[in-house]
Amino acid sequence: MSDSYLIVLGAGPHQTPVYQTASLLGLKTLAVDYNPKAVAIQYADEFLCASVNNKNKEECIEKLKKTGFKYRGVVASGIEVSPLASAIAKEFNLTWVSESVAHNTTNKCARSTVLQNAGIPIPKFEIINDSSFPKINLPFVVKPSDNSGSRGVRVVDSKKDWFNAYNDARSLSGDGKVIVEELLYGNEISIEGFVLNGKVIIHGFSDRNYIPDYYPYFMEDGSTSPTHLSSKVVVEAKKIFSKAVLALGIVSGPSKGDLIVTKNGIRVLEITSRLSPLFPMIIPHTTGADPLQAVIRWACGMSIPRTILESKFEKAWAHRYFFHKPGKIKKISGFYNVQEQFGVKVAVFLQNLAKGDVLAPSSYINRPLYIVTVADNRETAVKLADNALKTVKIEVE
Repeated sequence: MSDSYLIVLGAGPHQTPVYQTASLLGLKTLAVDYNPKAVAIQYADEFLCASVNNKNKEECIEKLKKTGFKYRGVVASGIEVSPLASAIAKEFNLTWVSESVAHNTTNKCARSTVLQNAGIPIPKFEIINDSSFPKINLPFVVKPSDNSGSRGVRVVDSKKDWFNAYNDARSLSGDGKVIVEELLYGNEISIEGFVLNGKVIIHGFSDRNYIPDYYPYFMEDGSTSPTHLSSKVVVEAKKIFSKAVLALGIVSGPSKGDLIVTKNGIRVLEITSRLSPLFPMIIPHTTGADPLQAVIRWACGMSIPRTILESKFEKAWAHRYFFHKPGKIKKISGFYNVQEQFGVKVAVFLQNLAKGDVLAPSSYINRPLYIVTVADNRETAVKLADNALKTVKIEVE
């Protein structure tokens, strides 16, 4: 099948490792992205200018048909487009999760309903179709049913905040639905795994790091590993994650989950049927596992040695974002060479910045850079990340 292509959805910085890993496996890739200047196109064998938005599935599939190419597989990694990957897989007889599983692991309303019916511990929730005030006690969290990147997600503390929060979330929801969840307090964690032969193999576990400065919105400042949680809690969290993955029908392939450890137990916040942006890039450096290779092999119908999903060693790491001040850039230094700082293993540039650019306020989807440092212990990894980010200077008018 040397004349066939692996379809890679997206060609941003989070997809760069997909193309690089596929090349090492001897696979040809077709990059699909709406941006002809996307940074990862340089690593692909061919490029197709098309939107990878889940709402434009038919248009994307038609463009894929018109290329005349043969396809060997399709991959969604670091981007919330599992429904599109599933539709493409169905059209071209490729491997991905089913369309129903893709929907249930992307749409928040559908996911919560399935998990609740399966007895998986999740936050109390209510699906809202109009602006009627929810029955869930204040404060609660409002979310669009089918958007990503924390768009439209916020805490509502009082009835006077409800109408604006509802309208904001609804405007960002493709199906017009909004989900309201009880606000939980505790330690959030991210887990990533791969279902091989019907069993969930977990290859990633980290503590999520949130900062309060943006309340009532949520702002994550990366994550840290190894976890500070007890081994008992870790075992229970992995058990609940695995049950949730299987309950959603992921019988083969990747999954990423977010959970929260509260005083009343562990609750599942999110389960997806794709890889996260971070774990595929950092896990090979910190445990020796290679989840991205496993996903590519799975998507292309190749054998998957269990060893590529197993840890060979353990290193600590810290994942942190650079937060900027809004305004017109009058001076910038240390930005593009932050990856040269001691301990920095990964540097991902989410924006190209230069003098004269105007920066909007920091938000969940507007952060120009993040880094990952690796060390022998958690405390050192965090210190290295803090020190590296201090070398980045952006002065604004």
